[in-house]
Parts: sequence; C-alpha cells; structure tokens
Amino acid sequence: MVGLLTISVWVASTAQGQWMQWGGPTRDFHTQGISLSTTWPPDGPRRIWSRDLGPGSSAVMAGRDRVVTTYRRGDDEVVVVLDAHDGKTIWEHGVAASLPSGFDPAFGRAPTATPLMTETRVYVFGLGGAFSAYNLTSGELLWTRDIAKDTGITLPAYGVRSGPVAWKDRFMFSTGSADGSGQAGVIVYHARSGTFLWQGVPAKPVYAPPITMDLDGGEQFVFQSPDGVVGIHPLQKFVVWQFDHPAAAAPTSASPVWVRSSATLVIPSESAAGSAAIRLNGDAGSTQPELLWKNPRLRLGPAPAVSDGGLIFGSGPSDSGAVFSAARLSTGEIVWQDTSFAPAAVIVVDGKLLILDDSGTLALATPGPTSLTVHARAKILEGPCHAPPTLVEKRVYIRDDQRVVALDLN
Repeated sequence: MVGLLTISVWVASTAQGQWMQWGGPTRDFHTQGISLSTTWPPDGPRRIWSRDLGPGSSAVMAGRDRVVTTYRRGDDEVVVVLDAHDGKTIWEHGVAASLPSGFDPAFGRAPTATPLMTETRVYVFGLGGAFSAYNLTSGELLWTRDIAKDTGITLPAYGVRSGPVAWKDRFMFSTGSADGSGQAGVIVYHARSGTFLWQGVPAKPVYAPPITMDLDGGEQFVFQSPDGVVGIHPLQKFVVWQFDHPAAAAPTSASPVWVRSSATLVIPSESAAGSAAIRLNGDAGSTQPELLWKNPRLRLGPAPAVSDGGLIFGSGPSDSGAVFSAARLSTGEIVWQDTSFAPAAVIVVDGKLLILDDSGTLALATPGPTSLTVHARAKILEGPCHAPPTLVEKRVYIRDDQRVVALDLN
C-alpha cells in the first residue's frame, strides 16, 4: 500500500509521533494536540539521552522510533539513523563530500540540508548537490543523483543548503545557480525512482527552503531568491506571479510564511530592507500579489519565522544585536521585541513558543499583547545551534556541532 501513496501524504502525517520533514507535519513549525508544562526542573528538562555528533546544522527528523540527521566526519558527509529510545546508532552511511566548483567555505563545509523521511526511506542532500535515497530500516543505498550533472547548472558558491518540498509523487528543489542564469528556480525529481523530470525558471542562488501553498483551485510552489519571491504552477510548469523584495544574498535566509486564512505571504529578510507581506489575490492558476506592508525594522532570519494568532514571530539582527520580535500580520507593526535571546528558532505549541537559540538555550514562553513571558529557560548545549528544534509528542530533539540531545518536556 505504501507504494500507492504519494510522497506528500507520507511526510505530512499529522500523527504526533512523526516529524519527518523540515518544519514538521505541516512544514510550518506548528504542532497540534500537545500541551507542555510551564514548569521545568532547576537544571532544565530531563535528558532522555545525549550523544556525540559531528559538525552540521541539518535539523533532526523523527518517525517510526527512528531519529535521522547528518554531520561531517573528516572528508565525509554522513547520514545517521539513531534509535529514538536511547540514541544508539542503528546505521550510518558516509560518502566523500563533493563540493561545487568555486565553493566558498565562509559558512562551513558541514551538511546543512535537512533529511526527509517517509515510512520506508530516508532522503539526504549534500552540499555538492548529491541527492540520495536509503532504506530506512537497513541503510541500503537505493539510488543517488547529481543535481549539477542532471541540470547542467553551476551550483551556488555556498552549495546546496536546503532540501526539497515533497509534493505528490515528486520532490521539488530550488537551488538557483551561481550566476543566476541557470534554470534552477525549480528542479523536479520522481520520488520513488529518483528520475530527473524537469527544471525551470532562472534564479540567483536560493538558500531558503521552498514551500508549497494551497490556494483556490490548487497549489503553488514558492521559492525566495535574493531578488524576491516567485510562485510556480507545479503541474503546468509556468511562473504564475513574482514579487520583488531584496533578501540576504547568503545562506542565511528564511522561508516565506504562508497564512491561508488571510491569503497572506510574509517575506522574511535580514537585509536592510526588512521584511514584507503580500496578499495573493485570485486562484492557483492566476494570482496577483498585492503589497500589504514593508517594515525595515522587522528583520527576520536566518531561523524560520512562524505565524500564530494574527502575529508573526521571529528572530533577526538589529543595530544592537539579535532581537526576537512579534509583529502584526496585517500591518507589520512591531508590538514587542525581546533581546534576551541569541538568534533563535521557534515552534508554536498550544499557544506557546518553544524557543532554541544559537547559544544552546532552550525556553518555553507565552507571547502576550505587549511582551513575551518566559516560563522556563535552560542552557542545554554549548552551541552554536543553527538547526531548529524538533518536537515529537512531549519529547524535543536539539543539536549543535558536537552533540544531539533528546529531552523530556512532560
């Protein structure tokens, strides 16, 4: 039966025991049906297990009592599958890391693209454009592809930093190309066979994970480049709309945030232009973007932003350092800012925010109308923690360049 299901059905399971793709079941860093205690022990949540790991900033994926992530070991990029109960290695597979021509190591040589899980497979994405599928149980390599060879593009100088969107029976990447001329705004592979299907849309280097949006009449594939945001019809293979807004031209950009109830797309940016939001009018085949607001004071990234309760939450730079902000979704007006965190990622859970910052500090907080109330805070890892946390039921997985830890938030 699994073979009859589409890949997007596998990874979008709403079961609490699954976090199988970037951003969780709904790819937006929201969880459902979980209530967390606001009181932690003095030394932080109980550690279920902790184990050594190498450099890397790919997030931890979890499903079927397995935990998956990647790291660098010497010259190899390694995918490792752990037992969720005790953190012991079930299997791992290392391959010699191939780096793009003209690779710039300013942001490191460790893998950053988050693996993607299904009920039977693990898909892994390397800095140099290697795209591989493994059997989740045995670790058998099923196939591997080379994005640069398949498409004929020159990969971005910082490499492939994000994985694809799982959509129906295919994977949809956005890598962009080094000079912006290559047809690499969208790159599509068949999920089961790994067959290269098609590519399109010239784009400068794309480092933010792409998203899909559900509109009237269907879905769109959306990616953000340094120039702005583009919406593509994934079946008819044409650009439906685009909106120019500058983002950071480095692998520090966050994905757009789609709020279906108001047809609003937030465009995060760390650049001096700040973030923006547009309303998408029309349907999936004919869409017109309408500017709602721009706010140069609301700089969001590199960690993903989230939306909840009519507000947008996220971390970003300011003239005085990192700041965690809340702004109105409808106007972009900043309603409060908190400077007590290093750059931070966040998960929305039961009206609260589970926050992990770069320093390895984990916190649980409630956003209010004028401020952020932090209920509990604990230093867990030494950092830097560039990967967002993963929440499965009441267990959270976090990692830095040295360790991966499972914590009990019950």
